[in-house]
Amino acid sequence: MNLPIGGATALLVLIIRIPEVTRKSPLSTTLIRTVIPQLDLVGFALFVPASIMLLLALQLGSVDTYSWGSPTVIGLLCGAGVSAIVFVFWEYKTGDKSMLPGSLLGKRIVWASCLYGSCTMICMLTASNWIPTYFQAVKGDGPTDSGVHTLPGILSQLLLIIGTGAAGKTQPILGKWMFTS
Repeated sequence: MNLPIGGATALLVLIIRIPEVTRKSPLSTTLIRTVIPQLDLVGFALFVPASIMLLLALQLGSVDTYSWGSPTVIGLLCGAGVSAIVFVFWEYKTGDKSMLPGSLLGKRIVWASCLYGSCTMICMLTASNWIPTYFQAVKGDGPTDSGVHTLPGILSQLLLIIGTGAAGKTQPILGKWMFTS
């Protein structure tokens, strides 16, 4: 069921030309030479191993491959912790030129938005994983019927996403503070 709809969506994305909101300079070696020094590649090189080690430890410890007390899982968790500490130190040392600037993270709107978005995504991912399981395991539906039963939720989310995207493009109704572009 997902493959035909996903294929049609991919085809539409390839066919439809989406206009640029802001003009960008064309890709050239001069552009690359100016952009690369502005990136925090050292911070990225410190963040990636920490996150991979943490995810790998959580994955290996949650299956029957390794127990939580095995040296492999403990070593991955300790390595992730040490790498994360080095990453935080590097970010603090580089200041506003870091990958995650401290001045940005210190703003209440930023961390409140991150917390809200994380809670929303946790609810959405939990629902998208367990509602089809509920229809199959408790109600006794097959995979196709389970997909049909989850369609109203998916379609309502899709319509709301399209509606909020369209509302963001319209002129403000309640004042200049809403949906200004």
